[in-house]
Amino acid sequence: MKNYLYFKNGKFYLYQDNKEVEISLEKIDDFIKLNKKSIFYLIFSKLDCYFRKAEFYFKDRKKINLILGQEIEGKFPKSIENFYFHFQFYCPQKNKTFVNIFGIEKEKVDFLKNIFKKNKVKLYFTIDSLLLHQFLKEEIKEKEYIELYIENKYLLINLIEDSEISGVYSYFSENVKEDFLEIFSSLFFNKKLPVYFIGNREIYEEMKLDGSKFLFEKSFFDILKEIKKIQIISLNPINFPKKIIKIEYIISLLILFIISFFLTRPYFLKIKKEKKLEEINLKMENIYKSLFPEAKKIINPLVQIKEKLGENSNYLKLPISDISIINILEEITSLFPENINAEIEGLTFNNGSVNVIGIVDNLENLDIVKENLKNSGIFKRFDFNNISFTKENKIRFDLSLRIEK
Repeated sequence: MKNYLYFKNGKFYLYQDNKEVEISLEKIDDFIKLNKKSIFYLIFSKLDCYFRKAEFYFKDRKKINLILGQEIEGKFPKSIENFYFHFQFYCPQKNKTFVNIFGIEKEKVDFLKNIFKKNKVKLYFTIDSLLLHQFLKEEIKEKEYIELYIENKYLLINLIEDSEISGVYSYFSENVKEDFLEIFSSLFFNKKLPVYFIGNREIYEEMKLDGSKFLFEKSFFDILKEIKKIQIISLNPINFPKKIIKIEYIISLLILFIISFFLTRPYFLKIKKEKKLEEINLKMENIYKSLFPEAKKIINPLVQIKEKLGENSNYLKLPISDISIINILEEITSLFPENINAEIEGLTFNNGSVNVIGIVDNLENLDIVKENLKNSGIFKRFDFNNISFTKENKIRFDLSLRIEK
């Protein structure tokens, strides 16, 4: 059994006992439950959907689908993301495509879908203007004409060109007879096409339309009963095209990346080592300058320190102490155990004191250095002249060490 629900001007109508009966939203759910074994056709009136027409000067359907969203954006009262659409494609001329676009607000469609889904009832959607044309095109043989349907307060007009719908217009009025002529003349005054009338004969005779032909005095539900196979529509959102990358391309790119990584890794490791060596060499130069300020040329600071110490034993001891420089350096090294991440940036000897500038990774490790200084056998006094944070949140310190005389 078929049940036709007509959604017109925000209300539901059901065909019962040869007449149109309004059903409130509260009773729709109960009605569906009582007719679970039926097939439902939910018909949207033109009053509850929007019609637009797009024109393309090529026939490639894939290309049209790619740009259709951009083409119709801005032509609806809301963003196209708020609508479900039904599209009709036809090509009346060579290298030319027309697309009829019917848009219905998602909110309405989803509300109705959920009612039927909850009751597990099969539902099909369609639109009254499509059904009107489906019915009349069997009777009318012209390729260009106007379909005119009037019932009660509702006016529906289809403009047919090249045997296809080219425009759809609707109107709902308490005084549809009085308003019709003004609407009709403003829309189709220049068209001069034959008009085929279906609906209330009394209204047709009162209008006295020149060049029109009265076909049938039928209600909309009478039309539905005579259509052998109802034209149903698919309502879908606009899907903007997304670039899909095949899995083969992803795997190939991944393999290429791995190969490139292993081929270039030695090069970058070499650069990293060279950079580290440059930093160490610079620190060695600073230490050499602090130990031997009279030196004018520095080529290899490590070799030069050994040569200086070998050439002149006076360098082995500070002028105010019998402690050798080597012992002092060993003692400074012992202040920074292996578990402490530290760097010495500068080392200066001056009048029985040693000034150490360096970096440790946190304050806890700096406290360990302080504890080690308290147990030092060489340095009896120490002062931190300055403590500051680097950009990497490490601790830079300036430490003065006093050697016991």
